[in-house]
Amino acid sequence: MIIFNIYAAIVGVFALIPAFITMGLFGDPVSGFGIGAFFGDLLLRLIVSGDGSIPLFDSSRGGTLFFIVPVWLVGLPVVLLGVAFVLFGILYGSDEKPATPTISVQEENARHAEPAAPIPTGRLVVESDPPGAEVTANLVAEGPTPAVITLARGTEVEVTVEQQGYLPAHRKLRLSEETTTISLKLEPGAKLQLKSTPPGASVELDGERLGKTPLEIDVPTARKGQLHVTRPGFSTRTLRVGGRRPQRQLDVTLRPLPLSQLPLDEGERRELSELRAQIATTKPEVAKAEVAFARAQAELARRHADSRATIASKVEAENERDDAQAALEALRADLEDYSQRLKTLEQAIRNRLDEEAD
Repeated sequence: MIIFNIYAAIVGVFALIPAFITMGLFGDPVSGFGIGAFFGDLLLRLIVSGDGSIPLFDSSRGGTLFFIVPVWLVGLPVVLLGVAFVLFGILYGSDEKPATPTISVQEENARHAEPAAPIPTGRLVVESDPPGAEVTANLVAEGPTPAVITLARGTEVEVTVEQQGYLPAHRKLRLSEETTTISLKLEPGAKLQLKSTPPGASVELDGERLGKTPLEIDVPTARKGQLHVTRPGFSTRTLRVGGRRPQRQLDVTLRPLPLSQLPLDEGERRELSELRAQIATTKPEVAKAEVAFARAQAELARRHADSRATIASKVEAENERDDAQAALEALRADLEDYSQRLKTLEQAIRNRLDEEAD
């Protein structure tokens, strides 16, 4: 019995060896001790005899065979297996080391690089005549004149100066000096509400693009300004605006250009040429048919008025009148069809131009 107890203790100890080996190889103590506990429980449950033997099959649990195996026959392979696990763990155990953070070449260079030199800046001083006008630099409000704006040297800047009762003044420049001063003289002006028929026309005043109608524009009051109102497919209107008594509202009507003066693509130009040729050919034919129909009607009236005319001659005249009328109506229908197709083409072209303008 003492020998059995010693054997059971040895088997239990070596049954835990897979747990430590598994934990060392895979770093998972939970699954490692689970495997060791499984083997220990299995071996201890098999050892149920106190006479130094292990029952491999118990007939009392429904079996028919019963074998007795000496303890050393099972214990010796278990001990050898435990020793093999220990040696395997020593030779091939995990040698993982804690991961160290990696530093890229760019980060390393940046760490040892010298601090970047500061970007040189310059001052832009904006003055106006009269003073107190609102300053905008690259669409950023900078306050009234005189205004001091700090920017990086080499910056391209567009300055706009505006004041009530004056025309806006613009200036574009590149800031290259430590201090740059610009002075803008404002021209007296007034507001003009501008509309056009059709709307969406482009507006230019003295060569400066202002936008599309309807819009409010500033016109000079000390002189006359030249206003251009344009829209694709329509004639350009040129007007003189401003002066001492400037208009407050203006509605400009644009006249459509003839179809031949519109910008056409190759397909449109070919279709237009064919329709015009068909119309030019059909119109004279319609005129001839109208003359023939008038003559047929006159002849029919003459025969009906002639008491000596026979019924057959009257019927013949009526047939000629009907044929002339049918030919005239057919030619008129063709002419109407060509004209309608021409109008449809023109409308399609103007729609295209409107979409391009918008």
